[in-house]
Amino acid sequence: MKFLEVPSLSHLSAFLNEIDSGDSIVTGRLEAYTCKTAGSDKKLYKSLNAQYELLAKSPDFPELGISPFGPLTLSTSRRTFISLVCTLNAAFPDYDFSSIKPEQFKKEPNLRLVANHINSVLGSVVSDYAAFSGKMWTVLEEEIRIRECDIYSYIESEADPFSEEGSIWSMNYFFFNKKLRRLVFLTCRCISKTVRRQLDNALTMSDEEEGDWGWSIEDQIAEDMDMEL
Repeated sequence: MKFLEVPSLSHLSAFLNEIDSGDSIVTGRLEAYTCKTAGSDKKLYKSLNAQYELLAKSPDFPELGISPFGPLTLSTSRRTFISLVCTLNAAFPDYDFSSIKPEQFKKEPNLRLVANHINSVLGSVVSDYAAFSGKMWTVLEEEIRIRECDIYSYIESEADPFSEEGSIWSMNYFFFNKKLRRLVFLTCRCISKTVRRQLDNALTMSDEEEGDWGWSIEDQIAEDMDMEL
């Protein structure tokens, strides 16, 4: 998946960055990706495609015939699933989503329900949300033809950024236009201020301790060399 630099989406993302919500911080972004595979994505696609093609043919895994993407016996269904996996890998490079399962995604029934959920969640944290909302849905229609999209959501697991200590809630939607071979990923999560502050302090203390430890070792080596001379 290749990240696409879209100024209108970057502008919207700026409004979703570090929103103060009382005892918590809300952060989110809107990003566009092309579904063309290249580099590491191509290698992952080949690996997952072969894996699920084999599993889908086995009578021991009948559930693969009714995945959120359609029967995984079909290459088009597998391609959609793998495209979303690659999108998560691209959006969160510090994490590896290559082992997540198809059932960790959900195909949303329609745009209206998704829009209502997004408006409800963001409307409670974004100031002047009416203006933001109007701009957001207009941009999504312009960039991805949102009414033509299949919409998927991601169900968080224990090994992703949405389950880290301090996370209160998250939402992750993929607006996937197969004709355009592009998608827009909307991700947003709420983090406890208290836990975040504790984690930041712990990280700072850890960095300071590593720095002090490294300096003391260098001093010791120099001292040992002086003694030998």
